[in-house]
Amino acid sequence: KDHPIIGVGSGNWKMLFPGYGLEGSYRMQDQQVVFTRVHNDFLEILVELGGIGLLIYIAVFLVAWCRLWRSSDGATWQQLMVGSGLASFAVVSLIDFPKERIEFILLLALYVALTDLLTKPSSGFRFGINKGIIFGVLGAAFCFIGWTGLARYHGELKTKEMLKARASQQWEQVILLSRDAQSRWYNVDHATTPLLFYSGIAQYHLGDLDQAEEDFRRGLAIHPHHFQLHNNLSTVLLQKKNFSEAIVHLEEALRINDRFEDALFNLAFCYYSLQDFEQAKEVVQRIPTDSEKKQAFTQEITKALRANPD
Repeated sequence: KDHPIIGVGSGNWKMLFPGYGLEGSYRMQDQQVVFTRVHNDFLEILVELGGIGLLIYIAVFLVAWCRLWRSSDGATWQQLMVGSGLASFAVVSLIDFPKERIEFILLLALYVALTDLLTKPSSGFRFGINKGIIFGVLGAAFCFIGWTGLARYHGELKTKEMLKARASQQWEQVILLSRDAQSRWYNVDHATTPLLFYSGIAQYHLGDLDQAEEDFRRGLAIHPHHFQLHNNLSTVLLQKKNFSEAIVHLEEALRINDRFEDALFNLAFCYYSLQDFEQAKEVVQRIPTDSEKKQAFTQEITKALRANPD
């Protein structure tokens, strides 16, 4: 269908308005880089598990260091090595995310085990706990981890199938697979993109704007800082001519990534549709690349300004 902003060429709005279609892929261009870790395990644990979780994680290091310090064992050099290893792990945790790598978690477990081996019961950090309680707690923990792990594994397999279906534009299959992949324990892919992002795109291509809008809104509830989700939701809102709310989401997308061209094109179109041609021109000038699309947009807005000098 033609779009009223277009007055050149074949009249196909997609030639000028790429943002009016959904952004469905991650291209490594102008700041479109998705960071999935904060490179600080302590901050990440604080955000994900709260203050109690952070205190428990810190206690792992503090208890081990205290036991090594208080121990009267003569193996000084072994204690120094283990203590240095724990300190190194803690320092690296301030600038990286070693807890996300199983080999480093095993290394931390080894340091803790060596701490227990090198220190005496008289250190004051041993507690008498019934072995049945310990095995019961560990058994419940392993069952829970196994259950959630299987759910995540299932989700990843279905996500892989979904991405293949998306590449071949099998939209109905994309919707079914994204629904099958989602669970309480798995709702985002490896790049922290909600699976609802993909089902929303599929719904859009199938012409179901209401369901696409619902999926995008639910996706934003999971990841409120996903700039492409904000842009895709604004795309649906533009189709429904809800320009005011579309502007809100586009401004948020550009707050997160101020060089996101699709959102800039969308925002310019919003202001153009509201006949705020000066604002539309200002937005177009913010587009970093000097593409043919940008030039065509500028020409259309310039024509509108000449036709409406006031």
